Amino acid sequence: MNSKNAYVIDFYDRFECIGGSCPYTCCKGWQIAVDDETYKQYKEQKFPKNLLYSLMTGKVDNIRSIRKINSTCPYYTQEGLCGFQKNDTEKLMPKVCRQYPRTSIGFGDYNEVTLELSCIRAAELFVENIGRHEFLKSEDCIEENWTIGNDSKPFLEFLQNDRAKILSYIWEKDKEISFSERLQNLYEYIYVENQYLSRDNLVGAKKLTIPLSQAEKEDISIPKISLKKGQIPFYPIWFMN
Repeated sequence: MNSKNAYVIDFYDRFECIGGSCPYTCCKGWQIAVDDETYKQYKEQKFPKNLLYSLMTGKVDNIRSIRKINSTCPYYTQEGLCGFQKNDTEKLMPKVCRQYPRTSIGFGDYNEVTLELSCIRAAELFVENIGRHEFLKSEDCIEENWTIGNDSKPFLEFLQNDRAKILSYIWEKDKEISFSERLQNLYEYIYVENQYLSRDNLVGAKKLTIPLSQAEKEDISIPKISLKKGQIPFYPIWFMN
């Protein structure tokens, strides 16, 4: 198990699974991967071999998963709970089920932990707490499920500072800038920044401003996006969370 010091999204501790009250369920429609540690526990429970093998698929792309029945996990109960939850054996739930909707991303010697918006309760928490969020030090060691494979500390520091710069621009109180103008400025900044980074020009990328200066705009040709009057552009700016 790979557990590290964790920094959690500021409303992380307010999350609680609503179980059978959830209008949706995370027990349907997903590929439910079974990690090796959990699979080992299944075998130690001495499940009948034919039952164990019938409930599990073989490994595909090095992933073993639970074989769904009508797109539903066979452990899903009428009460809207996992059968392992219901029987107080949550340790037998696959790692992905125990963690979801928590997402823990490893950066060197620490993790950042947030919540997946595909969970309705997590999405509600984001809506209930509109504003700029921060990561708070957690006393818990939370196992990571993703690791960023970059060992360059200067580049990691750049990314952290860049995120802070972008968030500061998003949430600054300037009523003279419309939402669509703000998105356009972010699009131009990120496009030019990406061009600098692709040329291994980290020093130049650090100097860019939001919005870009006229000189910065002229330095690199930025593709134009044509919009109808009143139309708001959409950009995949996942970093807003």
